[in-house]
Parts: sequence; C-alpha cells; structure tokens
Amino acid sequence: ANSGDVNAIVTPPAPSSIVVTGASIVYQSSGTVSAKITPFDSASAACTNCLQFKVGSTYATATAFATVSVSDVGTPSAPDYQGSASITAGGTSFGSAGDYQVWAEYLGNANVGPGGSAASATVTVTPRPTTATITSGDTTPDLGVSSNYVVTVVPSGVAGTVKLFATIGGVTTEVDSEPADTDGTSTLEWTPPNAGSYTLTASFAPTSANYLSDESDDYPVTVAPFSVSVSVDDLANTGTTDVEVLLSARVSLAAAPGTIKFFVTIGGVTSEVGADTSLTAGVGTRPWTPTVAGTYQISATYESSSGDYANDATSSNNQTIVISAPPP
Repeated sequence: ANSGDVNAIVTPPAPSSIVVTGASIVYQSSGTVSAKITPFDSASAACTNCLQFKVGSTYATATAFATVSVSDVGTPSAPDYQGSASITAGGTSFGSAGDYQVWAEYLGNANVGPGGSAASATVTVTPRPTTATITSGDTTPDLGVSSNYVVTVVPSGVAGTVKLFATIGGVTTEVDSEPADTDGTSTLEWTPPNAGSYTLTASFAPTSANYLSDESDDYPVTVAPFSVSVSVDDLANTGTTDVEVLLSARVSLAAAPGTIKFFVTIGGVTSEVGADTSLTAGVGTRPWTPTVAGTYQISATYESSSGDYANDATSSNNQTIVISAPPP
C-alpha cells in the first residue's frame, strides 16, 4: 500500500499449521510423503512449486530433496490443501535402511505466507527381503559321491554368503558355503557320508544391512546304501564223509562289514553250517565236515552290520559237491 512517500509491504499470514505424513517403504522401492497446509484464514494455499520437503534430524539442518506444488484435494465448502512427493529408498536422500525425519517448508503465495512444519514425520526404510531356494540337485545321490546343488538368491547381485546344510536324525551339518554369485545362482557341493533320508536347506546372509537373510524350504534327499552281493567260491566237485571241506564265500565290496552264513542242502533239507562267519577283506570261510554221503548244494547269505551297506544278500551261484562214503 502507498501513503504519500511511504511504501509498506504487507506479508500475508503464515499457515496456521503444516502437518507432514511420513511413510514406511522397503529398500529399493518407492513411497510417498505428504504435507497438509492449513491457511490462517480462508485464503487459498494452492500454488505451483511452493512446497519443499526436507530430510534431517532438525528443521534447521534438514536438506531439501523435493519441491512440489500444493493443490486443493477437498471440496469448495471444505478445502484441503496438500502436496506430496515420491521418494525412493536407496536413493540419495534415503540411502539405506533406517529411520529418517522429514519436514515440510511452505514457500508461500500471494494469499498465504511462508512457514515450516512444527514437527517432523518419520520415513522408515525397512531392509529388503531376500529368498534362497534350492532350485536343482540330485534327490537320490550316490553314497560317498559329490553332487551339485544350485541355490538361487532373489534379488540377484546382492553380496553375501550362501550356505548348504544337510540334516539327518535331527542333526544339522553345514556341508558347503561360498560367496553369492552376481547372477543370483550359486552351485554348492555335498558328498553324502551315510545312507538315509536327508533334508537339505540353504541359507543366504547378505553383507549389507539393507537386505534380510533367508533360509530355503526343505529339499528332501534319499541316499541308498551300497549294494552288496555274496557269492560262494568254487569247491572241489567231490568229497568224502568225515573229511573236512573248507567253505569260502565273498562279498562284492571288500569294505562291507558284517557276517556270512553258510548253508548245505541235501534231499530238500537245508542246514546252517556252524556260527556266523566274520569277514576278512570281504571273504569269509568256515570248515564243514559232512557225515552223510550224497549231493549237496552249498549256499551263503550276507548280513550287513552297517546301514551304509545293503542287508540280507543271498548267493545266486550255489556250488554243488558230491560226498561219498570212504572205500571199505
């Protein structure tokens, strides 16, 4: 207003309140912060590029990260002046997981003067979840033989460590680990130490606190015992009553633990020869003295003492020996 030679600048009143609304967003995703401007009187607070959002521990030290317009989102009888800004977690202003204080500064228009929010709102950036999944691998691996298992981590390219675990009988053992590959797939190895039903799981532990760790679902695996067969060694074709014959049989795997039983069959009647026979380098022997003349079938069975070797094998190459009475 002008009064003679005196110029007076009249500043419209500042907003009676500026209320900021924060957000909770996941790292590497986007969200929105907003502010509601309430004018001191009924004047319109709508304007272009007149609202700044700032981030910092205090209003005085906060740094502007967005300048937006204010519009009326209400009704003619109940105006509602608001402005909002999109934010991205992992960007310049919200670079890592944590809590941030956001403020709003209204720059003013012809009707409403400038002003700042009396209180901040919190923007919480939460760590991004990851998933670890065993996506391929032999479900019936051979005992004692190394097998590969592919673990896929999503999202890819996250630095960290991938581990593979095997569980049997309630006991879990870490069997392999390596840094996560940049393409999201890591190949780990496992050599089953024993036969049985296992559960494999994988874990991913990120290096950055911006990501959460994860453990995969169960991956069932069955490891079969070593297959073992037993065979009767060749015998002389003939023998004499009351003269000792050394019976011999061997298993297909020299390391297989357990015992061998010998049987003789004559006239459709089968009898076990002596007690169980221990193995030495996969071979068991037992002396037998026939007392009755006739044609005998010699057979053997193998009984394992370890779950890593198949049990109860029966010979398929039975030997025949003809026993005669001694000459008078």
